[in-house]
Amino acid sequence: MSSENCPGDLCDWVWGEVCMMEALLVATELEKKEVAQTFCRKGEDVMELSPTCLGTACSVEPPACPSGSKAVGDIHTHPPDGSANFSPFDYNWSFRTGHDIHCVASPTEATQRTSEGDFALKKYIIRCESINHDAPKAREKKAELDALLSEALHAAKGIRDKVALGEEYPNELYRTYRKTLNEFGELGHSTGLLKDCRVPEFMGVWERPVERKRVK
Repeated sequence: MSSENCPGDLCDWVWGEVCMMEALLVATELEKKEVAQTFCRKGEDVMELSPTCLGTACSVEPPACPSGSKAVGDIHTHPPDGSANFSPFDYNWSFRTGHDIHCVASPTEATQRTSEGDFALKKYIIRCESINHDAPKAREKKAELDALLSEALHAAKGIRDKVALGEEYPNELYRTYRKTLNEFGELGHSTGLLKDCRVPEFMGVWERPVERKRVK
């Protein structure tokens, strides 16, 4: 497989599986837990999906591929109160596994204000990025990228531990988390390590309204 960011066949195949990815969002809405599935390559031209794996309200580990195929990426969901953004844990997993693409999805709901009144609008959002582990500029900036991801992971673990104990986490910890994660993402994209796996009309993000209800 090409080491170029977002090999055309892989990106096209992943976006061709939008219905499958939306099915995972239905499952995460019902179970209120994260759900994952792995993208598997069998030989040069055949792609297949792993079985679905159900995790917890906070995490999930994508399952192994069937025998005879190789994992090249995965998708996992965030519960309805989450977001369709990659966390430091997501990046760390993708780099450790050497995946070429990863996707995150979440059902979101927001209030839509119109002249006819207020409506609750639910959307399914799916975001995918390709990963070029051999990007020359990323190799030059590896120490800086590693440091930013490490700091973001440390802050994310601190927040997770506080939440698990039912305690409030310091605002400064959250600011560190957001700052370092944003800087990592910006540097990752500018060096060619990361690239949006684009749905042309949606600029890399699949976003589809699925329900609209009037707010009483």
